[in-house]
Amino acid sequence: MTKTDEIREATHRIERALREHNGGFKNPAAKAAIGREIDYIDARLPIQREKLVSLRGFIGDLYSARKHAAYAGGASQVRAFASGECMVIRMIADQLDDAGRRG
Repeated sequence: MTKTDEIREATHRIERALREHNGGFKNPAAKAAIGREIDYIDARLPIQREKLVSLRGFIGDLYSARKHAAYAGGASQVRAFASGECMVIRMIADQLDDAGRRG
């Protein structure tokens, strides 16, 4: 499995965790599990670290007893933002694959 495949798989695991653990309350176990996946991606993704920082921030807000309430859509909006970051990270992995095939 290539590094980019590993990145894509890790984003799928994050999204699965987001579906299984809706958020809107403190959940240190879900936050830690997703944090490990973000660390896994960080070790394999040579660029765009700001997306990982953003994703980590959304995860922190989602699994907080009160931070998610700062968003107009609450926990569901934070979850959507986190899922969007996963999608962008997968797109970056796809671009790295494309560049590797061309280069």
